[in-house]
Amino acid sequence: MITTKNTPIGMATDEREGNSNSVSDPNTNGRNVSRPDWDGDDWEDDDEPPFDADADPWMVIREYSPHSTTILESVRAHWDSKGGSVHELSADALTVVGCPEVPLEVTIHFDDDHPIKSCRAEIERRARVLALKDAADARVQAELDATARLREQAAADVAAEAVTATSSWDPVDLTEILADRFVAPVPSIMARADGLCLMYPGLVHSFHGESESGKSLIMQHAAAVELGQGRDVLYLDYESDAASVVGRLRELGAPVDMIARHFHYLHPEESFTSLTSRMRWARLLEGTYSLAIIDGVTDALATFGYSSIDNDDVTKWQIAMPRKIAGETGAAVALIDHVSKDNAGRGRFAVGGSAKMNGLTGAAYVVEVGTPLGRGRRGVVNVRIGKDRPGGVRGQLIASDKMRADRTEAVATVVVDSTSGAGIHVELQVPTELAPGGVKANDAATLDKAAAYVTDHPGMSKTATAQAMTGKYAANLAALATLITQGYVEDGGRGKGLRTVNPYVASDDVFAMHTQLERQSYT
Repeated sequence: MITTKNTPIGMATDEREGNSNSVSDPNTNGRNVSRPDWDGDDWEDDDEPPFDADADPWMVIREYSPHSTTILESVRAHWDSKGGSVHELSADALTVVGCPEVPLEVTIHFDDDHPIKSCRAEIERRARVLALKDAADARVQAELDATARLREQAAADVAAEAVTATSSWDPVDLTEILADRFVAPVPSIMARADGLCLMYPGLVHSFHGESESGKSLIMQHAAAVELGQGRDVLYLDYESDAASVVGRLRELGAPVDMIARHFHYLHPEESFTSLTSRMRWARLLEGTYSLAIIDGVTDALATFGYSSIDNDDVTKWQIAMPRKIAGETGAAVALIDHVSKDNAGRGRFAVGGSAKMNGLTGAAYVVEVGTPLGRGRRGVVNVRIGKDRPGGVRGQLIASDKMRADRTEAVATVVVDSTSGAGIHVELQVPTELAPGGVKANDAATLDKAAAYVTDHPGMSKTATAQAMTGKYAANLAALATLITQGYVEDGGRGKGLRTVNPYVASDDVFAMHTQLERQSYT
């Protein structure tokens, strides 16, 4: 390190006796050494500064530098070898040549290209460069520190979320099940005339049949019923258009104001490939729907880039869309699908991979044309059940020897009547082959009990009423649905519940009574 020596001009003169041209030099341990004769005369007598500005600059450096002669000679040799280039000197050498100990009042007499001045200028330039570099490094380091803090915060947020978030890999809480408070899924959507419902809330179903078999119309009828009760319906349409679907809902009797408030129609033409589509999908899953319809499974799979005959693709799509809707929104999800052209080999399956049937969590229905449908006509569609994972629908059917080899059973005869010219009347009737036994739950005693309970306990929901009554929950729920269908009980929906509107008259033959009421409705 260079030690600074501040030696003011004239100090040697004041301390020296007489005209002796010597001064005490700290580099000589206090010994007096001769000063250089700058201009050949005694420098005390000069009127000009005590040196010749044009003299050898190393004389000035030797005069003021605190360094030893050995160091000075070494730096001078290096200086000469570089041709006097200040840019090629080291920082230490620059300081030696620049000799910062030379007072300002001396340096003002030097030219700008004088070695001392040029070296000092280079020192200042290098200092500015270093300062700029340090500032830039500081900014970069500050940005790195900020990024590191953000990453640490993000990691901490993820860790905190992982502690509180739920995952499908979490053990299932069995408390409710073991306490016998678990209620098995019960079908409560899409009621048949006698009250038996075909769809389960929160589960995925399939309605598949040939083209023009009426499968879309049947589901649109179910949607119109739900809308009439003030419940929200989600409709993902891959085959038709909004005008056609809404027009059909109006013909089926859905009120215009209810459609406007509760019908959520989408016509997706892309999968979740963009941020916008993912945000819309997340917002859709925040809703609550009683019924969700996906019309056109083959086209829906194609939109995702999946094949309808590849079981892996079908499974991935079912997890990503229909099962997600059912699980997040609580909707009874209906997939409208086609069947293969081969009538002999199709069995109970929709066209494509077997995973379409295997992945259903609710029930699967085959839709077959009995009498062709058409405007101004009275058509008939037969619905057969091909799968019922929870067992709540098959359990209400009579154990029949009429089951086909493909394990399908008749579950509903759908009458579609548009002969009046005033809309379309759809009725899900009990198939003739099941009458008069019909649904086991709908005996006169159960109906009488349900009617009496609603009269005594108005305002309860259908589900709460069925749970509160004695007897089997499924039988009670079916009986309540029958009373509602036949006009004895009104379901006011959320907040209002059930109430008696007509006194119930017990009958030994429920189905005969319903047939009579049905005939009266056509007159």
